[in-house]
Parts: sequence; C-alpha cells; structure tokens
Amino acid sequence: MGEFGGLIGDIMLAAKANGWFWPLVIVGVAVFVLLLWLIFRDARLWYWKVDKQVGTLKSIDEKLRSIEQGLAGRAEVEAAQEKEPLHDAQTTENGERQAPKKESSCRGKSGRIYTEVELEALIRE
Repeated sequence: MGEFGGLIGDIMLAAKANGWFWPLVIVGVAVFVLLLWLIFRDARLWYWKVDKQVGTLKSIDEKLRSIEQGLAGRAEVEAAQEKEPLHDAQTTENGERQAPKKESSCRGKSGRIYTEVELEALIRE
C-alpha cells in the first residue's frame, strides 16, 4: 500500500512515479467542479423559473389593480347618478303634473353620449 492508502493511494503513487500526479489532480478537480455544476444547475434553473413566475404574477397584479381602479371609478359615477333624484313628472305653477321632456341623444365613436343640442352645435362648427 502507498502512503495515501488503498486503491487510490496506489494509483497516486504510480502517477507520482510516472510524472502523472498533477495532471490527475487537475482532472480530479475538474470532475469535482463538473459534479458541483450539475448539482447546482438544478437549483439555478429552479430559481430562474420561480423568478420568471414572480415577474409574471407581478405583471398580472398590476393589470388587475388598473382594472380595479377603473371599476371603482365607474362605480363612483354610477353611485353619483343613482343619488340624483329621478323625476317622472314635473309640477307646473298651477300644480299640474307634466311628463318630463326627454332629450334625444346619440353615442359617438369615443363612447361619449351627445345630446341633440350638442350634436347640432358640432354640425354647425
């Protein structure tokens, strides 16, 4: 048996005697580094996937917040419209009830609702 002990020790002594000691050390270190790279590669790939998923979830969260803010603003407008009193009939000075005047309206391409008066003003311009 050599000074390192066992089969590996015999190989090291034979390599030392033939001048192959340092090349074997370099190959051994390279194999060790390769094994470490293979082991930690899975951890690195897992972190990369998780990082990408977190980024996607943050993007979805931002989009949902913007939608939520839009819906909240819309709900406020609808609530304000509901608070306005609705009159089915108007009372004249004599106490008689009249049906309210209905203004015809049209919806533009932008979604804005125009009254008949506004449409006439736009046409005249």
